[in-house]
Amino acid sequence: MISDAVEMMSASGTRLAAAGVAWDVVKVRRYLAVRAIERIADPGAVAVDPTPAEPTLYFFVPAGSAADWDVPQTRVLGVDAYVVLPPDHKAAPPGPYWLIAPERGLTPAPTLRQALEQTLNRAPAQQDRLPLDVAAMRTAAAKLFGEDAVLPRWEVVQSLAHLCRCDILLLIPAVEDLAARRPKNDVRARSALADVVEARRCLDEIEAVGLAGEVERAQRLARSVLALCDHLETLNHI
Repeated sequence: MISDAVEMMSASGTRLAAAGVAWDVVKVRRYLAVRAIERIADPGAVAVDPTPAEPTLYFFVPAGSAADWDVPQTRVLGVDAYVVLPPDHKAAPPGPYWLIAPERGLTPAPTLRQALEQTLNRAPAQQDRLPLDVAAMRTAAAKLFGEDAVLPRWEVVQSLAHLCRCDILLLIPAVEDLAARRPKNDVRARSALADVVEARRCLDEIEAVGLAGEVERAQRLARSVLALCDHLETLNHI
């Protein structure tokens, strides 16, 4: 069970807890993380932060066991770090949620390291196996982040938001089809379908008032595009 002294609890039930006490956290980009999970026979609890442009998964390992961690594309949060934990029962977006329930406890650091390194060393999925042009979708969505996150022209924001909506409408059935082919309770499929729910919620959002609000709406659409692209590649990588 993932538990610790709670420093703060929000109205939504998320908790701010100190790492480096009972556990440390290894942050991993979702695309890499969900592929690594299948290499672990008995994974511990895994939380999802879907809000960044590159959504991340949190693996919980025994405190101090990742002191010499040097796995590429990952980051360890230990002493002096704080982690936002979802409510124990929350298993889907919006907001942080548990991909693998907190009662599953900790993943041994050597086991996680081995799974991640094996995944990193494996050749990436073949682009020509994918049913959609994922690279082009990623490029368009990425324009809403980084230095150009606050775009100067309303029509540019609307154009990118419209493009992201169209991409989501193409991605959802492709991801759902691949997820349906996976075994029941498969981690990859569960993660994918959770983000399909969030993508549909983004599609239902109405146009915002003001440029800043419309940029935020477009960014949420873009995050869904990037997430669904990740899942399309992950579910094809079998």
